Amino acid sequence: MKKVLTIIISLIMACSLLGCSGSSKKSITVYTAFEEEYIEKYLKDFKEKYPDIEVNLVRDSGGVVSSKLLIERENPRADVVWGIAASNMVFLDKYNIFEPYTVPNLDQFNESFYDKVNEEPHWVANSGWMNVFAVNEKELSDKGIETPKNYDELLKSEFINSLIMPNPASSGTGYLIISGLMEKMGEEKAWEYLDSLDKNMKEYSHSGTAPVKQTAQGEFLVGIGADYTAIQMEKKGECIKTIFPEDGSGWDLDVSALIKKENIKEEAKIFYEWCLSEEVLKMYAENRTLTPLKGYTSELGKAYAGDINEQMIPCNLPWVSENRNRILKEWEKRYGVGE
Repeated sequence: MKKVLTIIISLIMACSLLGCSGSSKKSITVYTAFEEEYIEKYLKDFKEKYPDIEVNLVRDSGGVVSSKLLIERENPRADVVWGIAASNMVFLDKYNIFEPYTVPNLDQFNESFYDKVNEEPHWVANSGWMNVFAVNEKELSDKGIETPKNYDELLKSEFINSLIMPNPASSGTGYLIISGLMEKMGEEKAWEYLDSLDKNMKEYSHSGTAPVKQTAQGEFLVGIGADYTAIQMEKKGECIKTIFPEDGSGWDLDVSALIKKENIKEEAKIFYEWCLSEEVLKMYAENRTLTPLKGYTSELGKAYAGDINEQMIPCNLPWVSENRNRILKEWEKRYGVGE
């Protein structure tokens, strides 16, 4: 019996030394707002390159992810945040949530695509997007309604109870729409416009892609939503026409950051550098109009006939971020909490 016990103890010690505890993988937790349909391809590349790192992914809308990061800031659960709106990140950065970190290939990035406020970047962009009108031309044609080309045309009486847009409290696309209007019109006139638009709005959705998808299904005549979804669905022959508003588009960036912790895992740094590497940036560019890479145009970006930079309403990102809570409170007071 004593001999058997000695053998068991020896085996346990050997397993501890050799790492045979059932798995030699090290894990990290990543919060993301990237769309589910894209994540699988991105992570497949990471798993092939780093098979010994297990990624525990928590996915939700940008607004929900931001709320989680804020609530958990004293005891963070995430190791990396991957692909949430820059307007959210600038706001969160005031709470000392992110670790300063310079990725090795930062010189490949256009300067507007990473944090320039801090001496060392607290966040770096993966990609970017704008809002468009996604119109169901068949439904419009059947009803004898002309395709809207600008924001004012959405106020016409024929669009009553026929429009959908994202709720800015839960969707980064929703927030860039209303902040873009405020940058374009001024805040007071933008609220007046949104009050008028609300009369034609049937639904405020949870996500920025839902307005496009539901409009394609014939549930709405026009969805104000994410450009990349509209362009992709139109290319696939879905019942959608992508309209870049004549008065410009609000825009934002998908950005990533390391979460500040007492002990930052090396695996978290590996993931962060991977998600901002040139190869992976080109993967995002397959699904986004705006890319941070110098001298590189995404395929979706080519859907815009002119200079895509001219479509982008000038954005004061610090103002958009600093006023986010106040604007969202006013939004909910006027229009409710949405879906």
